[in-house]
Amino acid sequence: VYEIAGQEFDIDSGDKTATFLFTDLHLKPLKLTKGGEHKAPRWSVDKEVLMSLQAQHPIAAAILDYREVAKLESTYIKPIYHFLQPDNRIHPYLKQTGASTFRFSGEKPNMQNQPSRNIRWKKLIRGLFRAAPGHRLVCIDYGQLELRVAAAISRDKVMTDVFMNEDVTGLDIHTNTVRNILHSETALSHTGTDLRTLAKNINFGSLYGLGGLGLQRYLSQSNPPFNVTIQEAVAIVTGIRATYPGYMTWVDSIKEQVRIVGYTETLQGRRKYFLYDEQRPEFKDAINMPI
Repeated sequence: VYEIAGQEFDIDSGDKTATFLFTDLHLKPLKLTKGGEHKAPRWSVDKEVLMSLQAQHPIAAAILDYREVAKLESTYIKPIYHFLQPDNRIHPYLKQTGASTFRFSGEKPNMQNQPSRNIRWKKLIRGLFRAAPGHRLVCIDYGQLELRVAAAISRDKVMTDVFMNEDVTGLDIHTNTVRNILHSETALSHTGTDLRTLAKNINFGSLYGLGGLGLQRYLSQSNPPFNVTIQEAVAIVTGIRATYPGYMTWVDSIKEQVRIVGYTETLQGRRKYFLYDEQRPEFKDAINMPI
Protein backbone atom coordinates (compact mmCIF):
# COMPACT_ATOMS: atom_id res chain seq x y z
CA VAL A 1 0.00 0.00 0.00
CA TYR A 2 2.76 2.43 0.98
CA GLU A 3 4.72 1.67 -2.20
CA ILE A 4 1.70 2.44 -4.38
CA ALA A 5 0.81 5.52 -2.30
CA GLY A 6 4.33 6.90 -2.31
CA GLN A 7 3.95 7.69 1.40
CA GLU A 8 2.83 6.15 4.68
CA PHE A 9 -0.53 6.74 6.39
CA ASP A 10 -2.56 4.90 9.02
CA ILE A 11 -4.29 2.19 6.96
CA ASP A 12 -6.29 1.06 10.01
CA SER A 13 -7.86 4.51 10.36
CA GLY A 14 -10.97 5.06 8.24
CA ASP A 15 -10.57 8.82 8.54
CA LYS A 16 -6.92 8.80 7.39
CA THR A 17 -7.66 6.36 4.57
CA ALA A 18 -10.62 8.43 3.38
CA THR A 19 -8.53 11.62 3.48
CA PHE A 20 -5.77 10.04 1.43
CA LEU A 21 -8.07 8.47 -1.16
CA PHE A 22 -10.50 11.32 -1.68
CA THR A 23 -8.46 14.43 -0.80
CA ASP A 24 -4.90 13.51 -1.77
CA LEU A 25 -5.63 11.17 -4.69
CA HIS A 26 -8.90 12.88 -5.70
CA LEU A 27 -10.69 9.56 -6.25
CA LYS A 28 -14.46 9.67 -6.65
CA PRO A 29 -16.25 8.76 -3.39
CA LEU A 30 -19.31 6.52 -3.38
CA LYS A 31 -21.21 7.08 -0.13
CA LEU A 32 -21.07 8.62 3.34
CA THR A 33 -20.80 6.83 6.66
CA LYS A 34 -23.69 7.17 9.12
CA GLY A 35 -21.58 9.05 11.65
CA GLY A 36 -22.13 8.87 15.38
CA GLU A 37 -23.12 10.86 18.44
CA HIS A 38 -19.81 12.73 18.52
CA LYS A 39 -18.61 12.00 14.99
CA ALA A 40 -19.68 13.65 11.75
CA PRO A 41 -20.29 11.50 8.66
CA ARG A 42 -17.35 11.10 6.29
CA TRP A 43 -16.79 9.39 2.97
CA SER A 44 -16.99 5.64 3.44
CA VAL A 45 -14.02 3.34 2.74
CA ASP A 46 -15.82 0.04 3.36
CA LYS A 47 -15.38 -3.09 1.22
CA GLU A 48 -18.10 -2.12 -1.25
CA VAL A 49 -16.50 1.28 -1.84
CA LEU A 50 -12.97 -0.11 -2.21
CA MET A 51 -14.15 -2.73 -4.69
CA SER A 52 -15.70 0.00 -6.82
CA LEU A 53 -12.52 2.10 -6.56
CA GLN A 54 -10.34 -0.67 -8.02
CA ALA A 55 -11.16 0.62 -11.50
CA GLN A 56 -9.88 4.09 -10.52
CA HIS A 57 -6.61 3.25 -8.75
CA PRO A 58 -4.52 0.13 -7.87
CA ILE A 59 -4.25 1.20 -4.23
CA ALA A 60 -7.84 0.06 -3.59
CA ALA A 61 -6.98 -3.57 -4.32
CA ALA A 62 -3.88 -3.30 -2.11
CA ILE A 63 -5.92 -1.96 0.84
CA LEU A 64 -8.46 -4.77 0.39
CA ASP A 65 -5.62 -7.29 0.41
CA TYR A 66 -4.13 -5.72 3.56
CA ARG A 67 -7.49 -5.83 5.36
CA GLU A 68 -7.97 -9.48 4.44
CA VAL A 69 -4.55 -10.44 5.82
CA ALA A 70 -5.03 -8.33 8.97
CA LYS A 71 -8.40 -9.99 9.63
CA LEU A 72 -6.95 -13.46 9.12
CA GLU A 73 -4.13 -12.67 11.55
CA SER A 74 -6.40 -11.33 14.29
CA THR A 75 -9.11 -13.96 13.83
CA TYR A 76 -7.12 -17.13 13.27
CA ILE A 77 -3.42 -16.69 14.10
CA LYS A 78 -3.22 -14.69 17.34
CA PRO A 79 -5.87 -16.78 19.21
CA ILE A 80 -3.77 -19.90 18.67
CA TYR A 81 -0.88 -18.45 20.67
CA HIS A 82 -3.19 -16.95 23.29
CA PHE A 83 -4.71 -20.33 24.14
CA LEU A 84 -1.56 -22.46 24.09
CA GLN A 85 -1.38 -24.61 27.25
CA PRO A 86 1.79 -25.63 29.18
CA ASP A 87 2.05 -28.76 26.99
CA ASN A 88 2.40 -26.40 24.00
CA ARG A 89 -0.92 -27.58 22.61
CA ILE A 90 -4.40 -26.07 22.45
CA HIS A 91 -7.39 -27.72 24.14
CA PRO A 92 -10.50 -26.03 22.74
CA TYR A 93 -14.01 -26.47 24.13
CA LEU A 94 -16.87 -27.93 22.08
CA LYS A 95 -20.13 -26.57 23.46
CA GLN A 96 -23.36 -28.47 22.88
CA THR A 97 -25.65 -25.64 24.00
CA GLY A 98 -23.75 -22.56 22.92
CA ALA A 99 -25.69 -21.54 19.81
CA SER A 100 -29.30 -20.35 19.65
CA THR A 101 -29.86 -22.64 16.64
CA PHE A 102 -28.70 -25.62 18.78
CA ARG A 103 -25.69 -26.31 16.60
CA PHE A 104 -22.37 -27.10 18.25
CA SER A 105 -20.16 -24.09 18.91
CA GLY A 106 -16.52 -23.84 19.90
CA GLU A 107 -14.30 -21.54 21.90
CA LYS A 108 -10.76 -21.04 23.27
CA PRO A 109 -10.18 -21.03 20.29
CA ASN A 110 -13.12 -21.75 18.01
CA MET A 111 -11.82 -24.63 15.90
CA GLN A 112 -15.03 -24.67 13.87
CA ASN A 113 -14.16 -21.21 12.58
CA GLN A 114 -11.12 -21.81 10.39
CA PRO A 115 -10.61 -20.56 6.81
CA SER A 116 -12.28 -22.88 4.32
CA ARG A 117 -13.02 -20.81 1.22
CA ASN A 118 -9.94 -18.61 1.02
CA ILE A 119 -7.75 -20.82 -1.16
CA ARG A 120 -4.75 -18.53 -0.74
CA TRP A 121 -4.59 -18.88 3.05
CA LYS A 122 -6.63 -22.01 3.80
CA LYS A 123 -3.81 -24.56 3.65
CA LEU A 124 -1.27 -22.31 5.35
CA ILE A 125 -3.47 -21.55 8.37
CA ARG A 126 -4.97 -25.04 8.68
CA GLY A 127 -1.45 -26.42 8.35
CA LEU A 128 -0.60 -24.85 11.72
CA PHE A 129 -2.58 -27.61 13.46
CA ARG A 130 -0.98 -30.98 14.13
CA ALA A 131 -2.42 -34.03 15.88
CA ALA A 132 -0.72 -35.24 19.05
CA PRO A 133 1.88 -37.99 18.58
CA GLY A 134 0.15 -41.27 17.82
CA HIS A 135 -3.09 -39.52 16.83
CA ARG A 136 -4.63 -38.23 13.61
CA LEU A 137 -6.89 -35.34 12.68
CA VAL A 138 -10.03 -36.54 10.91
CA CYS A 139 -12.15 -34.33 8.66
CA ILE A 140 -15.82 -35.33 8.37
CA ASP A 141 -18.34 -33.60 6.15
CA TYR A 142 -21.99 -34.47 5.68
CA GLY A 143 -22.83 -33.70 2.05
CA GLN A 144 -25.61 -31.10 1.79
CA LEU A 145 -26.89 -32.15 5.22
CA GLU A 146 -29.23 -29.22 5.79
CA LEU A 147 -30.84 -29.64 2.38
CA ARG A 148 -31.33 -33.37 3.04
CA VAL A 149 -32.99 -32.62 6.39
CA ALA A 150 -35.14 -29.97 4.70
CA ALA A 151 -36.25 -32.53 2.10
CA ALA A 152 -37.12 -35.05 4.83
CA ILE A 153 -39.04 -32.58 7.01
CA SER A 154 -40.99 -31.00 4.15
CA ARG A 155 -41.50 -34.27 2.21
CA ASP A 156 -40.79 -32.36 -1.00
CA LYS A 157 -41.00 -34.98 -3.74
CA VAL A 158 -38.53 -33.36 -6.14
CA MET A 159 -35.86 -32.81 -3.48
CA THR A 160 -36.33 -36.32 -2.11
CA ASP A 161 -36.10 -37.89 -5.57
CA VAL A 162 -32.87 -36.00 -6.29
CA PHE A 163 -31.24 -37.27 -3.09
CA MET A 164 -32.56 -40.81 -3.40
CA ASN A 165 -31.41 -41.21 -7.00
CA GLU A 166 -28.18 -39.20 -7.12
CA ASP A 167 -26.03 -42.38 -7.20
CA VAL A 168 -27.95 -43.50 -10.29
CA THR A 169 -28.35 -40.18 -12.10
CA GLY A 170 -25.08 -38.57 -11.05
CA LEU A 171 -27.02 -35.35 -10.35
CA ASP A 172 -27.05 -33.69 -6.94
CA ILE A 173 -29.35 -30.98 -5.59
CA HIS A 174 -27.08 -28.17 -6.83
CA THR A 175 -26.83 -29.58 -10.35
CA ASN A 176 -30.62 -29.89 -10.33
CA THR A 177 -30.89 -26.19 -9.56
CA VAL A 178 -28.46 -25.33 -12.36
CA ARG A 179 -30.56 -27.32 -14.82
CA ASN A 180 -34.04 -26.30 -13.71
CA ILE A 181 -33.60 -22.73 -12.44
CA LEU A 182 -30.47 -21.28 -14.06
CA HIS A 183 -31.32 -22.44 -17.57
CA SER A 184 -33.18 -19.18 -18.22
CA GLU A 185 -31.96 -15.61 -18.79
CA THR A 186 -31.17 -15.46 -15.07
CA ALA A 187 -27.81 -17.06 -15.80
CA LEU A 188 -26.91 -15.06 -18.89
CA SER A 189 -25.36 -12.10 -17.07
CA HIS A 190 -23.07 -14.49 -15.17
CA THR A 191 -21.37 -16.10 -18.15
CA GLY A 192 -18.00 -17.43 -17.06
CA THR A 193 -18.94 -17.87 -13.41
CA ASP A 194 -19.14 -21.23 -11.70
CA LEU A 195 -22.86 -21.86 -12.02
CA ARG A 196 -22.72 -24.75 -9.56
CA THR A 197 -21.28 -22.45 -6.89
CA LEU A 198 -24.01 -19.95 -7.70
CA ALA A 199 -26.58 -22.76 -7.42
CA LYS A 200 -25.21 -23.76 -4.00
CA ASN A 201 -25.63 -20.21 -2.72
CA ILE A 202 -29.12 -20.03 -4.23
CA ASN A 203 -30.14 -23.31 -2.58
CA PHE A 204 -28.87 -22.37 0.87
CA GLY A 205 -30.19 -18.83 0.57
CA SER A 206 -33.60 -20.02 -0.53
CA LEU A 207 -33.62 -22.70 2.18
CA TYR A 208 -34.83 -20.14 4.71
CA GLY A 209 -37.53 -18.52 2.62
CA LEU A 210 -35.69 -15.42 1.43
CA GLY A 211 -37.58 -13.17 -0.96
CA GLY A 212 -36.08 -11.45 -3.99
CA LEU A 213 -34.43 -8.59 -2.07
CA GLY A 214 -33.18 -10.91 0.68
CA LEU A 215 -31.71 -13.37 -1.83
CA GLN A 216 -30.05 -10.54 -3.76
CA ARG A 217 -28.35 -9.35 -0.55
CA TYR A 218 -27.42 -12.92 0.44
CA LEU A 219 -25.77 -13.62 -2.93
CA SER A 220 -23.87 -10.32 -2.89
CA GLN A 221 -22.35 -11.24 0.49
CA SER A 222 -21.48 -14.83 -0.42
CA ASN A 223 -17.95 -16.00 -1.16
CA PRO A 224 -17.39 -15.46 -4.03
CA PRO A 225 -20.02 -12.71 -4.29
CA PHE A 226 -22.63 -12.89 -7.06
CA ASN A 227 -24.11 -9.55 -8.07
CA VAL A 228 -27.59 -10.25 -9.38
CA THR A 229 -30.22 -7.66 -10.19
CA ILE A 230 -33.44 -7.56 -8.19
CA GLN A 231 -35.27 -8.83 -11.28
CA GLU A 232 -32.90 -11.81 -11.50
CA ALA A 233 -33.28 -12.52 -7.79
CA VAL A 234 -37.09 -12.46 -8.05
CA ALA A 235 -36.90 -14.80 -11.07
CA ILE A 236 -34.71 -17.19 -9.06
CA VAL A 237 -37.15 -17.19 -6.12
CA THR A 238 -40.02 -17.84 -8.53
CA GLY A 239 -38.02 -20.72 -10.03
CA ILE A 240 -37.29 -22.18 -6.58
CA ARG A 241 -40.98 -22.12 -5.65
CA ALA A 242 -41.90 -23.82 -8.92
CA THR A 243 -39.13 -26.43 -8.70
CA TYR A 244 -39.52 -27.36 -5.01
CA PRO A 245 -43.22 -26.68 -4.27
CA GLY A 246 -43.45 -29.09 -1.33
CA TYR A 247 -40.59 -27.43 0.50
CA MET A 248 -41.89 -23.92 -0.12
CA THR A 249 -45.34 -24.98 1.15
CA TRP A 250 -43.62 -26.15 4.34
CA VAL A 251 -41.78 -22.78 4.63
CA ASP A 252 -45.13 -20.97 4.31
CA SER A 253 -46.63 -23.21 7.02
CA ILE A 254 -43.76 -22.33 9.38
CA LYS A 255 -44.39 -18.63 8.79
CA GLU A 256 -48.06 -19.14 9.59
CA GLN A 257 -47.21 -21.16 12.69
CA VAL A 258 -45.01 -18.36 14.02
CA ARG A 259 -47.79 -15.85 13.37
CA ILE A 260 -50.39 -17.93 15.24
CA VAL A 261 -48.54 -19.63 18.14
CA GLY A 262 -45.23 -17.72 18.24
CA TYR A 263 -42.78 -20.63 18.06
CA THR A 264 -41.28 -23.35 15.91
CA GLU A 265 -40.03 -26.72 17.11
CA THR A 266 -37.74 -29.60 16.17
CA LEU A 267 -38.94 -33.09 15.27
CA GLN A 268 -38.29 -33.99 18.93
CA GLY A 269 -40.47 -31.14 20.17
CA ARG A 270 -37.83 -28.65 21.35
CA ARG A 271 -39.34 -25.21 20.92
CA LYS A 272 -37.94 -21.79 20.18
CA TYR A 273 -40.13 -18.72 20.58
CA PHE A 274 -40.20 -15.71 18.27
CA LEU A 275 -41.80 -12.29 18.58
CA TYR A 276 -44.00 -11.97 15.52
CA ASP A 277 -43.74 -8.58 13.83
CA GLU A 278 -45.68 -7.85 10.65
CA GLN A 279 -42.93 -5.46 9.58
CA ARG A 280 -39.87 -7.54 10.45
CA PRO A 281 -40.77 -11.19 11.09
CA GLU A 282 -37.70 -13.29 11.98
CA PHE A 283 -38.68 -16.03 9.56
CA LYS A 284 -35.11 -17.01 8.66
CA ASP A 285 -34.31 -18.13 12.23
CA ALA A 286 -37.76 -19.64 12.65
CA ILE A 287 -37.28 -21.83 9.58
CA ASN A 288 -33.62 -22.56 10.38
CA MET A 289 -34.33 -23.81 13.90
CA PRO A 290 -36.25 -27.04 13.15
CA ILE A 291 -33.84 -27.94 10.32
